[in-house]
Amino acid sequence: MTQADDNDEKVGYGRPPQATRFKKGQSGNPKGRPRKRDGVELDLNRLLKPVVVTIGGQPREMQPKEIELRQLLDKAIKKTDLRAIEYLLGLFAQHGAIRPPARRQVNGVVHLPNNMPTAVAHAAFAHFGPPPWKARQLTPLKRRYLAERSEADRIHDEIVGYEL
Repeated sequence: MTQADDNDEKVGYGRPPQATRFKKGQSGNPKGRPRKRDGVELDLNRLLKPVVVTIGGQPREMQPKEIELRQLLDKAIKKTDLRAIEYLLGLFAQHGAIRPPARRQVNGVVHLPNNMPTAVAHAAFAHFGPPPWKARQLTPLKRRYLAERSEADRIHDEIVGYEL
């Protein structure tokens, strides 16, 4: 038996003939997987071209986006579609057409957290308004309080068990 005959005997499942095997460094799929084609091809010129619509019996030329927004506005007003209202309010705010209402100061009772000294809670209320406050907002106020508090305040804080 020759060397070639030995190689031919090793042909079988998972062992193709030597002549048909891929050469070292050669890919089995050199072009790779073909890209997925979009089934819809967009014609941007046609899509962005003004369209003639009739409003109140009068023909009028409008951009497609304006038509879409008018329909959405109608839907929001006439059918009270909450999703349409939310989308439009966000869009108006984004483009500066409306501003959110200013925060009104209301007289009443404010419940301050009882897990911190009153001085820290008062300072936080003065700086940031009513609670809840974020930990990063309270950190500088707590540092200032700890630096300036008296010995009597320190003893009181330990007795009450404030988290500082």
